[in-house]
Amino acid sequence: MAPPIAGSLRMPLSSFIVAAGLGAALWAGAAIFAGWLLRAEVKTALETMSRHGSTAIAVVAIALGVWLVWKLWQKYRFEQLAAIPHITPVELLEALESGTPPLLLDFRGAALVAQEGPIARATPAHLDDLPQAISAWPKDRHVVTLCACPEDATAVRAARVLMKLGYTSVRPLKGGYDAWMKQVGEHGHGSR
Repeated sequence: MAPPIAGSLRMPLSSFIVAAGLGAALWAGAAIFAGWLLRAEVKTALETMSRHGSTAIAVVAIALGVWLVWKLWQKYRFEQLAAIPHITPVELLEALESGTPPLLLDFRGAALVAQEGPIARATPAHLDDLPQAISAWPKDRHVVTLCACPEDATAVRAARVLMKLGYTSVRPLKGGYDAWMKQVGEHGHGSR
């Protein structure tokens, strides 16, 4: 990074070489000086590690194993929560053109909505204020949730919340916003 900065400042080559040399000397010198200052502690630490190395390795291996099991458990729990029937973009497009179109909740977030624009007939929402956003909606209407998250994570969570609130027909959009935009693009429908 230093050469481009030096070039943009039109620093002479000789000054750059001196500055780079001083920087390297300070960097290496600081490490050498710290090692010389802490030589007794470093020696003690090395001796302790040589005496208890196998124990330390076992502790690190156990900690790594516990962390890995925890991550696998989290993945399993998410997959169980995500095991909710989804609606495909094709099915949603057909449903929106029917006599009783579903109510659509958009969980993309304000920045993405501002950047990409709103989706026609969709109500922007956040998980935090979801009960207020849909308080006037009848609980027997079909509701579709969509987001721009990996694996439709927010849409799935929102669908679960809506089902707990008593909504009888809630389905997240499979593939989220990207799949929806691809579908409406292929069929020439406007999303906005």
